[in-house]
Formats: sequence, structure tokens, C-alpha cells
Amino acid sequence: MMKNLYDIYESIFDDDYEDDDYEDDEFAFNEALYDEGLVEYIGSFTGEAIAINENGENIWSDSESYDDDIIYYVPTNMVSTLFKAAYSNVDEMIEEFKEKIGEYLPDDFDYRKYIRHISGTHFG
Repeated sequence: MMKNLYDIYESIFDDDYEDDDYEDDEFAFNEALYDEGLVEYIGSFTGEAIAINENGENIWSDSESYDDDIIYYVPTNMVSTLFKAAYSNVDEMIEEFKEKIGEYLPDDFDYRKYIRHISGTHFG
């Protein structure tokens, strides 16, 4: 999924990084991305991560459930209010994500496929 995992790991971790140091350790890689400010996380999360369509509506048949899990996500710059959507369309979000993390992903990465509405409870 990433353009060149070795280069990304090397830029995040120290110069002694070996190619397979974090290959089987997703938590360590997620923590490194968090330390770099690329992602946020929610601990003790119970809820859903739901796919959205091009109009920002939930696609309930395409969701993941979590029960007291840690989830990592790329936060958006804007938030919605009770009477106003944060973005006028999904393409605005995609452009924001391309600016934030595009250098780490392939040019043809399908951002829309991975954009989720996160809904649930955080016990912390």
C-alpha cells in the first residue's frame, strides 16, 4: 500500500533500522506514524468505522465493528456542526488527504475506498 515502506521506515526510525524490523509489528509502525503527526488514535474504542458514498452518506453494509480496541486514523482539518457539513463533497476530503499523506501512498491510491465515518464510544 505504501510507496516505499523501507524509505518511510528509515525516515521515521533511526538509521539502524533494518528492512524487516517492523514488518510484523503493526502497532510499532502505527505508533511511529503517530509520533510523526501523521495519524491520531482512539484507545478503548467501541463502535463502527463505516464506509461513506460520494455524498457522504453511510454505507452500512461496508463497516467494521470494534469492541474496546485501539484504532488509528488520519484526522480531517474541518469538523461538521449541527447545521453545516464540514465538506461539501468527498473530493474535498480526498484533496486534503492527498496533501497530508499523499507522499506515502501510490499515485493511483483509492482514497475513497478507505474514507470512513467513525462512530462510537471512547472509554478513557
